[in-house]
Order: sequence, then C-alpha cells, then structure tokens
Amino acid sequence: MRAVEAVAPQASLNRVEYRHGALTEWYVNGPMGLEQGFTITARPPGSVGEPLTLELAVSGDLKAAVDQDCRGVSLINRNREASLRYGGLTVHDATGKKVRAWMDVHEEKLLLRTDDRRVRYPLVIDPWVQLAKLTAF
Repeated sequence: MRAVEAVAPQASLNRVEYRHGALTEWYVNGPMGLEQGFTITARPPGSVGEPLTLELAVSGDLKAAVDQDCRGVSLINRNREASLRYGGLTVHDATGKKVRAWMDVHEEKLLLRTDDRRVRYPLVIDPWVQLAKLTAF
C-alpha cells in the first residue's frame, strides 16, 4: 500500500475531484445520493498478480460490516444500528467491460478490491454512500 498525499480539491458544479497522479478520487452529489468514485489511469507499480486494492480508513465510532455478496458494507454505530451504507460497488475498464470487484474489512480499514489482470486502464471504481435508513416526517 502507498498513501496518497493531500491535495486541494477541484470543483465543478456538483462534482469534486482530488487528483493524486494516476489516481483521481471524485464525488458527485446527485438524486441517488453521494457517489464516490476512483479513476485509475495506470496499473500501480508492483501490483501484478495481486488484486488492485484501495484502502479506506474507517474512523470514529462506526464499524464496517461487509454484506454477504461483498459488494457493500454497512457502517454500524455503537447501538448496533446501520448508520450509513457504502455499496453498489461496480468497476469498469476502458472498454466498458465490467470487472470483478469486492469489498473486504481488515482491522479499521475498508478495502475495495478488483481483479485487474485482464483489463484495459483506466479503471473506474464506483461505490455509493447513502443513509442506511430513511424516515418520512
């Protein structure tokens, strides 16, 4: 794993990007919720034979619990209630081909993994953030 350096955000309309060389982290606020995504323009050095993995920190009082299909997680509060959902993980390569992807949790880290052995870069890794429970007033 290699940490990315802090960079200034770049905003345009409802999209914010953080550009870290070959990795761009982006957020789009839309009618379905907050979409967080990552565009990776080239295979990271030294990653051949291992799944491409993005490591995200889980902090505060929330704990991540992986869904049975490994394509999403619930962030559980201290009352054992799901506060947020991070799911709908999809990955596509430069040709539009859907790429196998899954989520994992290791200690206080959420891992987004994808099998990038037979893909054409750039890859777009695209999960969603949403409230776990919506209530009407």
